[in-house]
This record gives sequence, C-alpha cells and structure tokens, in this order.
Amino acid sequence: MKPIVTYRLEDFPDRRESELQPLFDAHGMEARGRKFELNFNRYAVLQAEDRLVWAVARNERSEPVGYSGHYWFYDMHFGDKVAADDLWYVEPNYRRLGIGFAVRRLGLSALRVKGVTRTYDLLRAEMPAQDFMATLGYSFWGIRWVKEL
Repeated sequence: MKPIVTYRLEDFPDRRESELQPLFDAHGMEARGRKFELNFNRYAVLQAEDRLVWAVARNERSEPVGYSGHYWFYDMHFGDKVAADDLWYVEPNYRRLGIGFAVRRLGLSALRVKGVTRTYDLLRAEMPAQDFMATLGYSFWGIRWVKEL
C-alpha cells in the first residue's frame, strides 16, 4: 500500500535541532560520507530576502520524509533570475513512490512563480539520474570540472 504523503512549501528550519536534522544527517552521509554542516544563518538570509524555496514531503504522521531546496539569484551575465537546486532528498523507505518527483516539482513551480527562468542542478557522475531528470524537464548542459585546492 502506498503511504499517504502531503507536500507543502515551508520555511527552512531556523536551527540545527529541527525535525529535519535526521534527514539532513542521512543525506550528508549518503552524499559525502559525513553529516552536513549546513549554514543555517545563510539559509535564514536567503529566506529573509525571499530567495529560498523549501518544499517538504510529510507522511501521514506529519513527519518529514523528503525535501527539495532551491535558491535564486540574478545571472551575472544576463540579469535574469536563475536558481540553483540546492538540497534534494527522500528517506530511503519512501523512495520509488514518486515523492522525489512531486517535491521537486513543487519547488520548481514556486521558482517559476517568483519569475525564475532557469535552474541548475549538479548531480555526481556516480549517481546517474539522466532519465529521471529528463522526466522533470531538465536537459544535460555542459560539464563541471572540480579541482581540490
């Protein structure tokens, strides 16, 4: 039986001890093998400037099971509003149920309402998601090179 999940735009949590912290920790471990060290103050600034979109999926007990975070900025070369897809995670027990797709679409819709014309996402090569991203309307665009300093 498919779980009952609701989706809504919310404020980013204002502290580390929020109900989302277990998801943040699990996400960091999955992505980089260590817990995230999120800059809650920076997120608060983005939120105060109305440049942060935070979509959350909650189960029938109203517990968070996934999220999609985005922030927008003015393009440095053309001046239009563009966004970065920042955080996107679904608890493993809730994956492959359409939750990631739904929470991401809610975030993208909110960006569109704010006048954002394009968003960028960076997915690591070892976590291929080409088909899934294409389903959401993304297209492959360039290559990102990284050099550790």
